[in-house]
Amino acid sequence: MAIYFDISAHPKSGTTGDCRWRLKGTTLIISGNGKMKDVEDDEVDYFFAQDNIIYDTGFSDEDSDVNFLNEDNSDFNSLWSDKIEKVVIKKGVTHIGDRAFSGCSKIISVTIADTVETIGYYAFSGCESLESITLPESVTDIDSGAFSDCTNLKDISIPNGVTSIGSAAFYRCESLTIIQIPNSVIEIGLAAFYKCTKLTNVEIPGSVTIVGWNAFEGCKSLTTLDISKWDTSNVGIFGRMFQDCSSLSDLDVSNFKTNKVNNNITLRIRKLQNLRLNQFAYITYNYAISRT
Repeated sequence: MAIYFDISAHPKSGTTGDCRWRLKGTTLIISGNGKMKDVEDDEVDYFFAQDNIIYDTGFSDEDSDVNFLNEDNSDFNSLWSDKIEKVVIKKGVTHIGDRAFSGCSKIISVTIADTVETIGYYAFSGCESLESITLPESVTDIDSGAFSDCTNLKDISIPNGVTSIGSAAFYRCESLTIIQIPNSVIEIGLAAFYKCTKLTNVEIPGSVTIVGWNAFEGCKSLTTLDISKWDTSNVGIFGRMFQDCSSLSDLDVSNFKTNKVNNNITLRIRKLQNLRLNQFAYITYNYAISRT
């Protein structure tokens, strides 16, 4: 038997960690001083919302078309995820919580104050209507899955101060065409830009020391890869990072200085025209890159 709740009587304000939230029309306002709440895996049940009624599905399936309903019934995501179109995070907030806006598929605009330092785990995952977002210079960490499956995200600016781009941070952002990685970034996580199928060019700065497996795998529109400034002698992880980048035509590995290249780095390159190497890179090229 289905359990249901009439959401027309749900509150339009509440708390989230150290902060408060208020829904005004379709605009969600986050204010206060400190961190928003992190939503943990075991706090989430799955419910289906229709006609202002939330029905218990009786099962949990990450691939289902469902809304999150958290145990804390004052949580804005669980109550209003299908209503929120605009988010304003005010000055004083320092952390956007894990899964805070996950699955809020109608969000089209997000404004973030310059006090926010961290974007939480899967914070904006599945915000399918979000096309553009500007992160303030105060942000230093973009956590795992933060913008994963934001399939219409076309434009995002990564601030010069971010040191870590988490695993799957931009996973399947299928509309993203350009990404500029600032010199402050040290780590690019596992599958960080996996299947960003419209991404056309990437330059990895010299500051990067860790690149996760599959970091740019499946970026089928990628034509230019510049790692000439990258000191690979300090690289800790390097595997399959450009697998299946089938449109890559320009590859610069002239600064390769490492013997840590894993032999699973296989680039299926069909259109490679310009390849810049040094002597060590050429030796690496022989077994690290295949042309099919």
